[in-house]
Amino acid sequence: MSSIGKATGWGSLQHGIRLAAGLITSIGLARHLGPDSFGAYQSLLSWALFFVALSAGGLQSVVIQRLAISHSPETILGSVFKLRLAWTGLAVLLCTGIPLALNWPQADLIGVAILVPVLAFQMADLPDYLFQSRLEMKPALISRTVGSLVSLAVMGLGILLDQSVWFFLVAFALEQFLGFFLIWIANQKSGVPFSAWRFDSGVALDLSRAAWPMLISTISLVLYTRIDLVMLKSLSSAEQTGFYAASSRLSQLWTFVPMILVNAAFPLLARTRQKDSQAYAQQLRALFSLLGALGLVLALSLSIGAPWISTLLLGESFRPVAPMLAIQGFVALCYFLRTGLDRWLVTENLTRFSLIIHAGTALTNIGLNFILVPRLGGSGAAIASLAAMSFGLVVIPLFIPATRPGGLQALRGTLGLFHLMTAKGRRACVGLLRSGG
Repeated sequence: MSSIGKATGWGSLQHGIRLAAGLITSIGLARHLGPDSFGAYQSLLSWALFFVALSAGGLQSVVIQRLAISHSPETILGSVFKLRLAWTGLAVLLCTGIPLALNWPQADLIGVAILVPVLAFQMADLPDYLFQSRLEMKPALISRTVGSLVSLAVMGLGILLDQSVWFFLVAFALEQFLGFFLIWIANQKSGVPFSAWRFDSGVALDLSRAAWPMLISTISLVLYTRIDLVMLKSLSSAEQTGFYAASSRLSQLWTFVPMILVNAAFPLLARTRQKDSQAYAQQLRALFSLLGALGLVLALSLSIGAPWISTLLLGESFRPVAPMLAIQGFVALCYFLRTGLDRWLVTENLTRFSLIIHAGTALTNIGLNFILVPRLGGSGAAIASLAAMSFGLVVIPLFIPATRPGGLQALRGTLGLFHLMTAKGRRACVGLLRSGG
């Protein structure tokens, strides 16, 4: 079995388990907490996850690319470790300092305090970068699956005991801690032991220069995918926030699919680009076709099935979720293709344009939220997200000469299902999945 095939298989198993756990958790929490409290829970998570993006320093794609082609991983890991420490410290300071400065309610401050340690637990990314560059997904599978299952059990206990939002925030933090702890143990056994990591100021400077556009674009990405809940809470009602949170959770559960494919194919694409431009172009087209086809199937399934999905899974009290979920199905399609576009920018050393694309998307989403949310509530936020994602996926890249090829790939990707219906398209996708490093 090929390296990419194995990586995709392990990644699918890991995220399949986490998908099941996440789906059960979301349904159980939504039913238990109700729209208002579920919206509060998701709003606090959104606040913390924004700073999780900051703590990563935009380094993920750059580090994986460097590790895939480097013969000295200990230097790269040692350098990125100190960079991540600095970014995590800044993230903790802002995550706690801003709510204090704005005099948030005490209940929200307690929630933030519970979630702050999650920022430090993201240091689990470092050994994960190494394993991803080697197309070894098993360590992440074990560590994160254990964390998900334990968290699921704790949350189930909390529902049975009729616990409040705070209890479930602790369960989320516990999941992150277990994932961090177990993957670090795996690294000590089969990766590059921490004692071997070496800091190099030149490498750190090179990584920082390459990563800062991705940092800003990642923050923009998290901003426009998470800002809706914060703005809904301010511009609409707690109930609408809960409805939109439930809808977003159901649609975002599936975003692991493009991450599996892209993470598995990315090291191969980086190596192929150095050796064979024609093979690289074919693999890139195949990847976007596969992402577009899977995204379209998901979009149609969620949009058509929204009325039944919302009431069956969440109950009658969440019936207003249906129109939001129908729209967000197509937001998921945009996300599938956007994942491929972001990695293409890294492979082509065009990360500086990620800033323009993501910032443009975020500003569009925020502007449309101010117009649509007061009038349409959660449905307005969903429409704003779809319009902003479409604008950032196709329109902005097509207007920049350097990124136009990527924009065209994303545009073709929307027709990926039809491309896969041809013999040539099927051969290209099968060839991508069978290729190995």
